[in-house]
Formats: sequence, structure tokens, C-alpha cells
Amino acid sequence: MNNVLFSLGSLTLFKSALVITLGVILCSVLSLSLYKRSTGNTEAVWVLLPMAYLFSVIFARFLHWYFTEFAYNSFWQAFTDFSVGSFALAGVILGVWLAALIVHKTGFCDNRGLLLDCLAPGLCILVAFIRLSCWFTGSCIGNRNLESALLKWKPLAIAVTDNAGNVDYKLRVYFMEAVLMLVLLVLMLKLLKKLGSVRMQKPCAQDGNVARIFLVLFAVIEVVMDSLRNDSILMRFRFLHQMNPYSSFISLAQIFSLILLICVFVYYLSCSIRIYGFDKGHVGAILLFLLCGVLMGGTGEFCIQRFGSIRFLFTVRTWGYLSMLGGAAGMVKLILTQYRHCRN
Repeated sequence: MNNVLFSLGSLTLFKSALVITLGVILCSVLSLSLYKRSTGNTEAVWVLLPMAYLFSVIFARFLHWYFTEFAYNSFWQAFTDFSVGSFALAGVILGVWLAALIVHKTGFCDNRGLLLDCLAPGLCILVAFIRLSCWFTGSCIGNRNLESALLKWKPLAIAVTDNAGNVDYKLRVYFMEAVLMLVLLVLMLKLLKKLGSVRMQKPCAQDGNVARIFLVLFAVIEVVMDSLRNDSILMRFRFLHQMNPYSSFISLAQIFSLILLICVFVYYLSCSIRIYGFDKGHVGAILLFLLCGVLMGGTGEFCIQRFGSIRFLFTVRTWGYLSMLGGAAGMVKLILTQYRHCRN
């Protein structure tokens, strides 16, 4: 797959880089516009954007280098040669969060929650364009062949030729996630307009709820999409991998997504407990959340990873995805329920 758009001597411009740059520009413009509409100024966003993009690149490449060191000749290459290797999308979320924290701590904005709320729709665009950039790199495609002719149409499937000349069709996972992120963009814009007038009970923060809901929905999208990929970043902790080469079947994207879900759930649960006191409803919510985690990871992803390649266990593989979707939907429902408990 040709990813080179322009080459002159040692200067090479890649098509994927151009797509990501377009996403960065659109994300920046939308974030500036939304923050100005909410506060009347854009100073905080102008300060945040350079740091956010710098931190995002550093974290995204570092995570990819650490868990896939075999893809690089050296640590230095990971940060000087972007034609090699890839990135971990978790680094983008971490980079934006750290930049927002610094902007808040240095006094450029006094409401970090509102700042993050205004960044959420722009992040939807950025993630969508990052995934669309995979159109030119051949990454982020399905890990199984598509058998049905109904699925073998170009936006959804890509033809892959192996060394023997056989042509198989794989799912364009990046295209599916890009579409889902654009749908999430519309939802975030509606929530930003709607939730601005919603009053929260103390100690739940008045702002930052759009950003938290974005993290929840982004996390469940990542969990499912990452399970479909053939190049998922596995958490190869080196000291464990040396002892047991088969210890690295856990996906970085899925673990990071689970952490996001837990953090947001704990935040709203703790606020609800402080408002109403601890009762059996909270116990039930905790137990159901744990059950959803087991459905999503234990009986979902575990079945897919362990039995997904065995043809006669089609029903097990199907159950794995249904379990994962059910667990993810249950987590979203529980988190939104706890959020509503904190509203006036």
C-alpha cells in the first residue's frame, strides 16, 4: 500500500500524516469555537493545544515502543522516524488530560471541567481522522476473513493477498471506528448544549460531565474495535514476557478503556454516596458493574482470544462478542444511572 504523497530528496510527506494533520486542524478549530462560545475567550485553548499535541505524540509513541520494541531499531528511532512503527491511541487521551491539568494549575483557566467539555467534540474528530489515516498504512484491519459476500464491499472490507497469491477479505476496523466517532461527535455536540443548563448536586462537579461521558463511550468503542483488529497492541511487560512468552495476550487499548470506565464509575458512585449515603442500591450497582466487567473481559474477550480461531466453535466466538457487547452496554447504563442520581 503506497503511503507516500510527496518525496524530494530526504523529505517525504506521507498521506496518513496529511490526514492526521487535517484532523488536528479541525479538532483545534472546533475546540476554540466551543470554548469561546462558552467563556468568551480562547486563551486557555491556545495555551493547551501545543502542549496537548506534543504530549500526545510522546505518550502515543512511547507506549507503542514499550510494548512493541521489536518494531524499532532503537528508542531514538521511535521519536525520529515516524515512517516506522505506529502509535497507541491511549497516549492521545493521556496527553490531552495532562495538558488540561497544566493549563489549569498555571492559572490560564479556572474551570478545567468546562475546558475538557469543550475539547470532547474535537477529540471525536481527531480520533476519527487518526483512524482514517490507516487507510494508507494497512493497519487496524480485521483479524478474520469475511466469508459473506454481503460484507465484501469496499468501504467495509479490504482485499488482502497473501504470499501464495490467495485473496482474502478483511474488515476495515479503522473505517468502522471512524464512523462511530463521527456519530459520537454529533452526540457530544448535543450533550454540550443540553448539559450546560443541568444543575448537579454537590459534591459532583457542574462541568466536566460531557468529557466523562465521552471517555465512557470512547472506551466501549475501543474495547470492541480493538478485539476485531489483527494488530492490537499487546501488553508485553518485558520482565513477564521473558519468563513466559504467552503472558502478553492482554490488549493495551482494552485495559486502558477498562481503567477509564472504572474511574468514571467510581467518580459518580462516590458522589452519589456522599449525596444520599451508602445503601443497597450502591451495593447492587457495584456488583452489576463487576458482572459487566466479567462479561466484557472474562467470558467475552477471553472466549474470542482462546477459541476464536477454531471454526467449529463458531457459537463460542459469537457468544464472546455478544457477551462483550452486553457487558459494555451494561457498564454504560450503570455509569449513566449514577450520573443521573447526581443531578438536581
